[in-house]
Amino acid sequence: MLKKIYKENKQFIDYSLVSLFCTGILYFLYFFITWITDGRYLVANFIAYVVSFTVLYVLDQKVFEAMPKNIKHAFGQLSTFVIFRVFGFIIDSSLLILFIEQFGLSNFVSKLSSSMITFIFNYVTNKFFVFKTDIYKLLKSGGKNVR
Repeated sequence: MLKKIYKENKQFIDYSLVSLFCTGILYFLYFFITWITDGRYLVANFIAYVVSFTVLYVLDQKVFEAMPKNIKHAFGQLSTFVIFRVFGFIIDSSLLILFIEQFGLSNFVSKLSSSMITFIFNYVTNKFFVFKTDIYKLLKSGGKNVR
């Protein structure tokens, strides 16, 4: 039964595990840099993003079975990944500002909340834009993994 659930949701589960690993990198760097820079959370967020999403890009190629076929494909894939990560970074940073400065939430709660929202954005953009799954085939298959 667990094998069936895993097989039917392999890509999402693998993405979640890879994202959890990279989130660990992101959180460690974010809180460490915030600590050593005396609370400069936006600087920490930028550095943590660059490092963790570099690792994430490499691992996501395997998750989405989308290794570049040639240099042109690799450049297009990387460019799209970076563009969407910039949008994700803006979303995450904006949410941090909102949660910390407007709502007065703690740094930890704010980062956890913004990360959960950004996770959804990242999965959708990876699946349908960066590592292109054919949306028509996906809908026709009832949501099963399509490549």
